[in-house]
Amino acid sequence: MTSDIEQTKGHAAGPESLPVAGANTIEQVLEEIEEALEELVDLEECASKGQKPPKAKQYRIRIDGQKYVVDVPSMTGRQLLELAGKTPPDQFMIVEKVRGEKPRRIGLDERVDFTKPGVEKFLTQPLGQKEG
Repeated sequence: MTSDIEQTKGHAAGPESLPVAGANTIEQVLEEIEEALEELVDLEECASKGQKPPKAKQYRIRIDGQKYVVDVPSMTGRQLLELAGKTPPDQFMIVEKVRGEKPRRIGLDERVDFTKPGVEKFLTQPLGQKEG
């Protein structure tokens, strides 16, 4: 019977010759990283608590009062409009509401980061709509 040190000497047998503890450590680190990601983060809830949204597998966002769950940490204005069914997107504008700030119009190709602190919701409006 050989020791772990003798088994790894020369690495002739490939990964099988590495000590099992080393392999488990890599797997454990990967599992910890996976567990560190939140499953679902509600942006409006984080903003109301004054918290920066953590990195997550999914984000719950609100557009015109309707909640949507997305699997990405950022989207463009165009993607947000399409998600909300506002097509064609070039006939609508979308506004980002960040806690403590004035609403801000988002360009169609501008990317919105859902991990940015304070993002509460999004509002849309048809372009060319005149106030009476």
